[in-house]
Formats: sequence, C-alpha cells, structure tokens
Amino acid sequence: KKELPLLPMGIYTIPEISAAGLTEEQCKARQIPYVTGRNKFGQHARGQIIGDTEGMIKLIFSAGEGGRGYERPAVCQPHWHWSWHPYVARPEHWYQQGMVLALTDVQLADQPCLAGMKHLNRLEQVLARHSLPSGVDEVLIGDGLGRPLSLSCMNLYARFGDRLWTPDVNRAGVAGVVRRLILERWMPDWLSVSHQSCSMERLLDADEVFASNTLAGVVPIRKLGTRIWSVGEASRHFAACYHQVMRA
Repeated sequence: KKELPLLPMGIYTIPEISAAGLTEEQCKARQIPYVTGRNKFGQHARGQIIGDTEGMIKLIFSAGEGGRGYERPAVCQPHWHWSWHPYVARPEHWYQQGMVLALTDVQLADQPCLAGMKHLNRLEQVLARHSLPSGVDEVLIGDGLGRPLSLSCMNLYARFGDRLWTPDVNRAGVAGVVRRLILERWMPDWLSVSHQSCSMERLLDADEVFASNTLAGVVPIRKLGTRIWSVGEASRHFAACYHQVMRA
C-alpha cells in the first residue's frame, strides 16, 4: 500500500499557521474519512493574551508567476499568500436603517468561465468601488443590459411579496458564502427563490432590498435614488440566522 505524503508546514508569526498532510478538500476528493475541528481565534489563548480576539485571515492561492503574454509556463510553482486584517465594524446605522446606494456606470462583463468564483481578476468591482460618491455607502452594479447584479463587494437580494429574488451568478458576479447559506440553509417556509431576469425599474418595485457578504453579514438597503425602503422581515430573518452562526 502506498503511503500518503506527509509534508509539515509552519509559519511562526502572529497568528501562527501550521499544517501537515492532506487538506480537507483532498480527503473529500479521495473519499478518505476525516474529522474536522474548529476553534475561533477569539477563544484561543494566544489571541486573548495579545488582545486580538476579532479579525480575518485572508488566504490567496496562485498557480505561480507567468512570463510575457498569457501563455502559462511549462513548469509552474504554485504559491499562496496570507494576510491578517483586524475586524472593522460596519456602521451601526447600516443595520438599523439600511445603506444608501448609488448606481455606477461600471458594468460586470458576461463571462461564464469565471462567473461565481472569487478570483483575483475582479477589476470591474475595483473600478466600481472607486466610483463611490460622497455620502453613499455602496454602489449598485449592472450587467451589459443594465440589469442589477450586485454591489461592489456584496451580493444583492430583493423581496417581492413571498418571493426572494437574487441574480443568477452563472454568467457574472460572485457566489458569496452568505449567499449560499441564505439559499441552501436559511430559507424560511414563507419564501421561495427566483433568479429570473430583473430590470432596474422592477427592482425599485421591491418590498425590501438587502445585501450580504461574510464580514458585514446581512445589511438592509434604505435608499437608491429617490426610492426609499424600510427594513423588512426577510432581511431581519437572514440577519438573525447570520448572527446565530457567528455566535456558535
């Protein structure tokens, strides 16, 4: 029987990172039984001692550096980068009253090969974020036909009666973690999901609009142009689900 490789790795910084052997995804792919344990950094003795009880570790994986042009080198040296970022609380009025949006001229390109993934080539979102006007919390991005797709760094949702609409991300946009939880785990019995095409005019007719990402959670949207919404029951429900998971 061939032995599996055991390659230990350690980074002695703050926070420390170490690993050995196969990853969780590799075990899944090879159908190898495994046990997963999780521990919040805020509950870790090191985090409590140094006073860093909240924050985010960001990992970026790359196939390596290329040469001129777009052709991939014959031999690639994969590498990854990590960075530690302190948690930055969003303004409390976002959750109590909602965010103010503005429509940006930046559009998301139609590219099914990259749609849904959180890759490193999201230049449209970078441009949209830099177009943020004064007095506005976020920008609404549309596709080439002017249909609403997302905010610069958040997924978009709208409730029409008993139907929850969120754009399909199989041609453009990012399938966020909280979006997946909303659609697969947190959906109440009184709501059904729709991914049908929605115009900007139709969005303004929604009963409530909100957005989500992993760090901010579920945030209601208060205003877009002259349209003003109140915080609705759907956003309250999903925000409660998010906070329950974060406290677990």
